[in-house]
Amino acid sequence: MPAHRVVATSQVPWREEPNIAGFRSKTLFVDSPSGASANLYWVPPDHGVQVMFRRPTRHFHRTVVERSFALGGDYPHWEFRNPDDTTGELIVFRRGTFMDRPPLSLHGLQPEPRSQVGATVLNWDTGGGVGLDDPRAKDETVTVPFRDYERYNIPFTSPRIFRHDEQPWRAHPRVSGWKAKALAPRHGTAAEVALVALPADAVSKQAVPGTHERRWLFVVSGSLRVAIADADGEHRYELTEEDFLEWFQPAKLRFDHGTISDVGAVVLCIGHQLS
Repeated sequence: MPAHRVVATSQVPWREEPNIAGFRSKTLFVDSPSGASANLYWVPPDHGVQVMFRRPTRHFHRTVVERSFALGGDYPHWEFRNPDDTTGELIVFRRGTFMDRPPLSLHGLQPEPRSQVGATVLNWDTGGGVGLDDPRAKDETVTVPFRDYERYNIPFTSPRIFRHDEQPWRAHPRVSGWKAKALAPRHGTAAEVALVALPADAVSKQAVPGTHERRWLFVVSGSLRVAIADADGEHRYELTEEDFLEWFQPAKLRFDHGTISDVGAVVLCIGHQLS
């Protein structure tokens, strides 16, 4: 495995999702041993017509932690407290909506209302079996019908879903002049999640070493210059909106070549806070 990898997702073509009619996706990474992955999903306008022949559907995952960050559009989704809750709560994902879903959280789709303009959502999880086409789905994902459902003696959980602009920016804990928002703490193998805002003409002497776990970032807006130092030398990148970067030991993420950004940037950070 290379010590680092950059994906300019705007240059990657969308592919049709085989088991979700109308959906398209771009894969950022797949971890073969665990099945963990990160993907960009495109939801078509009027999505809902294709959902299970216009019948509602819901399910939960036994062990996987799911997280997502909406990049634009509108995506209706339903959350259920437990199987007896057959109405559910409608939540519409819009730009800036973040979701932290623990295992045993019951969620699903209904035919109405439908997405008005479509949506783009960044989604990542800690294991396989979340997608219906994954062979591990039969053990990981449990479909719960709305009638004649099984009685489950398990503690159903609820996700945290909120717009990040509902939280104030705070001073970055280690870099003067930067701002940060902690979106989710570490949960088992799910790393911490934070948003970091860099001002225009930002500078930093920080270095972020890789670990044996995946550290990665996704540029939500703006641009920034970074360098990756690894066994092959130093590699410099100009990252722009919707670019993805991951790095592992022995690579280090560095910023010590002048200003980091001419226009500023907002960066989604997993396993670090750019410091």
